[in-house]
Amino acid sequence: MFPPLHLLHVYSETLVKGHGRIEKRIYTLDTDIGWFADRKQRKGLAAFRKCESHVTRTKSGKESVETRYFITTLTDVEEFARAVRSHWAIENNLHWSLDVLFHDDDCPVLDRNTAENLAIAISGSLNNSYTSSKTL
Repeated sequence: MFPPLHLLHVYSETLVKGHGRIEKRIYTLDTDIGWFADRKQRKGLAAFRKCESHVTRTKSGKESVETRYFITTLTDVEEFARAVRSHWAIENNLHWSLDVLFHDDDCPVLDRNTAENLAIAISGSLNNSYTSSKTL
């Protein structure tokens, strides 16, 4: 499933300091996809990509590494890096809104069905508030 190790990859690195941590991200992009048997079933597939995050907590010095793999139509490694960072910005903004507006982190609901119903209601309310604010 994965390409031979001898293939060259295009990569980019970023270093971000803040929020009590130092994070180095290594973005790798491989456009040599000829070996991938299912490429014809993935319309527009142009590359495989990887984002490896090396995080060091500044207070404890504890280090962790997380690796995420993607398939993509993108062929520019810098564009891929921006897309990954943009995705997390959207996630962070959503979770901030849920916590500030609905105190989501403090919600003590343990029943799975109740929690799912509450999440649907809150998502609908949040979506409605975004839609309403755009029409004003």
